[in-house]
Amino acid sequence: MQQLNVRHYMRAQFLSFTEEQSINQASELLTNSHQLGAPVVDAKGALIGWLSELDCVTQMLQAGYYCDQSALVKDLMRSDVLSVGPDENVLDLAKTMTDNKPKSYPVLENGKLIGLIERKAVLAALHQQQQQCFSVQ
Repeated sequence: MQQLNVRHYMRAQFLSFTEEQSINQASELLTNSHQLGAPVVDAKGALIGWLSELDCVTQMLQAGYYCDQSALVKDLMRSDVLSVGPDENVLDLAKTMTDNKPKSYPVLENGKLIGLIERKAVLAALHQQQQQCFSVQ
């Protein structure tokens, strides 16, 4: 079975947020990007957190009820972000994802954010691998 690296299936272009962006703006950007969540980066582009669709849904429900749109990304982001390296095996990541872990992972290389890999890309890699296993030679 061939080695499948995260770098071959990650998104190199992806949405990210700063901690000072409003949740209203972040929600709109997430909706338009079709990402499940996005990394939060500092001024130097270093990963400092993660904001998911669910985080935004929760806040938007409260904002609608109280007519308050003052929340910022930094108020809701998680700072304990699980990440992967570009040379990690996609099959190992798939195993991790089955344990109710995040559906999206930032990809870090030498501490620098270089991509994003989502469950859909992992599924595509698994499908491709299965096709190779069962193809008629």
